[in-house]
Amino acid sequence: MRVDRLSAAFFSLVLAAAGQAAAEPPATPVPKPESAPQHVTAPSLPGQPNKQGTVTPDGGMPMDSEGYAVTKRYDPSAPLGSRWAAAGARMFIHGIAADARGSVWGAGYEQGIIRIVGDDPTRFAAVPASVGQSIKGVAVDSDGKVWGINMTEQNATVVSPGSGLTEFTVWTDVVPGLVAPYTYSDMTGEQLRLAASLVGRYATVFEGCPEGSPEPGTTWSALTFDADVPGSTHVMFQVRTAATRAELDSAPWAIVVEVPPGASPGDIAAALTAAGRSHGRFLEVEVVLRAARTPRGVITSPAITSFSADYTCPDLPI
Repeated sequence: MRVDRLSAAFFSLVLAAAGQAAAEPPATPVPKPESAPQHVTAPSLPGQPNKQGTVTPDGGMPMDSEGYAVTKRYDPSAPLGSRWAAAGARMFIHGIAADARGSVWGAGYEQGIIRIVGDDPTRFAAVPASVGQSIKGVAVDSDGKVWGINMTEQNATVVSPGSGLTEFTVWTDVVPGLVAPYTYSDMTGEQLRLAASLVGRYATVFEGCPEGSPEPGTTWSALTFDADVPGSTHVMFQVRTAATRAELDSAPWAIVVEVPPGASPGDIAAALTAAGRSHGRFLEVEVVLRAARTPRGVITSPAITSFSADYTCPDLPI
């Protein structure tokens, strides 16, 4: 009887499960995103071309109209004819950003940083300490703080929002010495993270004993892995097996181990037995990673450094 180990090694799998795997024998990694990107067209209201926009965690799309002093909320899931919410802050909004707590933030230039209730854009308020400055861009950082970029003053105003519409802690003249800052982009990257799925998947296929090996053929055993699973994040390993690579697509999954509460190594044989599945020559291992978002919008992600699958082969006849 021969005992072998097949390994897959890759760097951090975060949200979209982006990574690379190398297996022996060679296998093609199959990244499996939880949801594919969707391109949504938000038609302008008559005479009001859209300029900037963002995406809220619930899929809404706050936008502002270039030169038409109006902020709107577009809901692509609503029936045709009712996708635009009531117009909110009727002022020229330059940059726009959403946070994880339900607020949308607008850069109102001399009218200040504007906080808008995401579910009801008719409710909004200016941050008093920012009024009179040249707020051109606005962004939300990973701690939930709102950054307003002052183009003329060449500095930033930072807001820590409270729970109420008009509750703020404000710092002015932050990072002085900026050179003519002009931005209304997602400069912190948090808008992308808010819209991204918190679940990522990664899969790869391992090949066991040579074709034509005596019975019982390949017997899969331990699934060993190196994982960093911080806080309330979660990782699950599941497998499916078949006699041929083509048959894997229709084979049912069997959960080997979940972290927490489990740990390495996982028992592939026990998982297949519990699922009523036999051992096949080909084994597909899928890792499902779930990130966690705090109430303030901070995202923590698990990571997998490597994993391997052990198997045994019967002795070949002499």
